[in-house]
Amino acid sequence: MKNKLSTIILALVGIIAICAPAFGAQPVTPIKKKPQQPIHIEADKMVSRQKEDAVVFSGNVRATQGELILNADTMTVFHNKENAGKTENTGGQGKIKKMIATGNVKLTNKGWVATGDQVEFYSQSRKVLLKGNTRVWQGNNIITGETIELDLDADTTIIEPDTEKGGRVKAFFYPDSEQ
Repeated sequence: MKNKLSTIILALVGIIAICAPAFGAQPVTPIKKKPQQPIHIEADKMVSRQKEDAVVFSGNVRATQGELILNADTMTVFHNKENAGKTENTGGQGKIKKMIATGNVKLTNKGWVATGDQVEFYSQSRKVLLKGNTRVWQGNNIITGETIELDLDADTTIIEPDTEKGGRVKAFFYPDSEQ
């Protein structure tokens, strides 16, 4: 049972390990570093908000990097103003400050899925927050809660319930499951 929990948490950390380079962070996780792959984003609409140093993708957003897929209704990428003109290792876009994807958020990669209402990635603090009816599953195994917070530098994961509704974190493990 503990082994399955570790596998699921490592899978979630793996999501972030792959996402982090895509959104401007340097990967510092126990997972082997892979060469940075290009990010492909498709959406019904893209709006650049230059005064906010942000780009908003909306309508059936699908972002992929390697085997990682992020689906959401909207995704906003915020850039640091001080780096906006620099092109070193950024492709001329400036360093990513944070990314927020909202509405029907779904992350998938190699046999696991994570869902929630919103995902936030903060480059400076290297933290990821999946909020609202979060679920992570691999095969038949599932963990649910209201929020999942990952600290990429400390290699910690915190799953919290919806305390206002008296909820609890729930985990279901099937020891005989193939995955």
